[in-house]
Amino acid sequence: MSFMSSTATGRFVRHYLEMVIAMFVGMGVLWPVWLGLFWLSGQSQLADRTDVDAITMAIDMCVAMAVWMRFRGHAWGPILEMSAAMVLPFVVLLVPYWYGAVGRGAVMTVGHSACS
Repeated sequence: MSFMSSTATGRFVRHYLEMVIAMFVGMGVLWPVWLGLFWLSGQSQLADRTDVDAITMAIDMCVAMAVWMRFRGHAWGPILEMSAAMVLPFVVLLVPYWYGAVGRGAVMTVGHSACS
C-alpha cells in the first residue's frame, strides 16, 4: 500500500476511491430516509420522479462526501466546491429533461459522468 500513500497519484487514487465509497454509502443510507419522508407526507409518488430522484441522489452523495472530507481534515471551501460539482450537472440536465429534450437515462448517465 506504499504506492497509494507515498505518491501524488496514489493520494489522488485513494481520495477518489474514498469519495466513491462515501457516495455509495450516502445513497444507500439516505435514500430510505427520503422514501420514508415521502411516505409520511403522503407524497410517495415523488420517489418515481426523475427530477426528484436526481436531486435527492445528488444531495445524498454530497452529504456523505462532505462528512467524510471533513473527517479527513478538508476545509469547507473544497467541500463546497466538490458539492457544487456534484449537484450542478444534474440541475443543468433537468432543464432539457423538463422540456422533453432528454430522457431519464440521459439525466442519470450524463449527470453521473459529469460529476466523476
